[in-house]
Amino acid sequence: MNFNIQIHVDGSCLGNPGPAGVGVVMFCGERFREISKDIGIATNNIAEISAVVMALQALHRPERCDVELFTDSQLVEGLLVKGWKAKANVELVAVMRHLASACKSLSVIKLLKAKVTGDHKLLLDRCDELAKTAATLGSQT
Repeated sequence: MNFNIQIHVDGSCLGNPGPAGVGVVMFCGERFREISKDIGIATNNIAEISAVVMALQALHRPERCDVELFTDSQLVEGLLVKGWKAKANVELVAVMRHLASACKSLSVIKLLKAKVTGDHKLLLDRCDELAKTAATLGSQT
């Protein structure tokens, strides 16, 4: 049996670099999971990539998962779909690509914030809220 998974991700950074967090909303049928985590001092790029890594790490059987990954990050799209070479954060990008390759299939859908509507807007906004909350809480410790 294969699993159809929808994942929405966002990373947030208070300053660049600054306190950073990730937000993830995952769906498998009627089940869903949210992930919100402070990742310490980081850049926006690290936060965006880390959100994807955390989401893919949360898959229990990636080899049986058909994944649709929704992101507003041009960098994530470029690194996973367009064959961009990592100029920075090479190890983190390698982890992201390795986890992505473990999935049965992975489609990356780039959401343009200005054009996002409906459920995708709500989910992207929720990921942004989760990421900003995690970054804010992390900055207070």
